[in-house]
Amino acid sequence: MIGIMFVLVLYLQMARGYTALETGLVVLPDAVLTAAGSAYAGRLADRFGGRYILAAGPALLAAGLLVLVAMTGPTGSAWTLLPGLLVIGIASGATYAPLQQATMDGVDPRLAGAASGVSGTIRQVGGVLGTAMLGALLSPASPRPCTARPRSAPVSCRKTCAPGSSTTAPPPRRTTARPHRPAA
Repeated sequence: MIGIMFVLVLYLQMARGYTALETGLVVLPDAVLTAAGSAYAGRLADRFGGRYILAAGPALLAAGLLVLVAMTGPTGSAWTLLPGLLVIGIASGATYAPLQQATMDGVDPRLAGAASGVSGTIRQVGGVLGTAMLGALLSPASPRPCTARPRSAPVSCRKTCAPGSSTTAPPPRRTTARPHRPAA
């Protein structure tokens, strides 16, 4: 789930040209629903059992991804992404709290701190590995990000443009003087 947001942020900024603020506002509903959904999913898991809610989370996530992919297009706006992001936010909320509950069920109370730490660490490592794998899978297929970027694009981005294009940054200026070498 962490990798999905990473790829979405890259898509919005590199392919669609959104600023960091615009991108943050686009993914804000997902974050809000994840937080609210976690609290509500925890109560539902207490009532009906964590297994059922936990099974619904990844199923909703898959549905949200399908909606997101179906709505993404070259001419769409951020509003077209909203339905998929809403479903993904609900799915994330329905996954995190029940997952923690399922992890901690049956753990001796004396070991609860260690078990919670191991669970959080594994979740973070899984997020990093998932993000790295998604990045590796998508990097060869991604278009050159700056071929049509304006001069206002970050210098690091403009440097990757094709040589001779109107968006290519000039070579960096040397800021220090070259050392004097006496002629031999």
